[in-house]
Amino acid sequence: MTTTPKTTTTATTKTKTPYELRMEMVQLANDYFTRIQEVNTSVAMQAFDHAIKIGQASYQDWQKFAPKQYTFDEVLKKADELYKFVSTK
Repeated sequence: MTTTPKTTTTATTKTKTPYELRMEMVQLANDYFTRIQEVNTSVAMQAFDHAIKIGQASYQDWQKFAPKQYTFDEVLKKADELYKFVSTK
């Protein structure tokens, strides 16, 4: 009879430094805006394609449909909101 050795996993809790936490919040904020940009671009492309099909737009009109690109300041503001939420007890 063979026995399989049991392995135990111990969960280690690593406390993040304030710097690491802020960097993580910046990444989360960037991911948030990136996802919003992807969704908005997809919707804009569908609306633009439809407008072209029905003759209400031409390819030169894309800028009228294109979503506004988010700014670095918006990312930092969202990261600050997230950091405040996480750091509040």
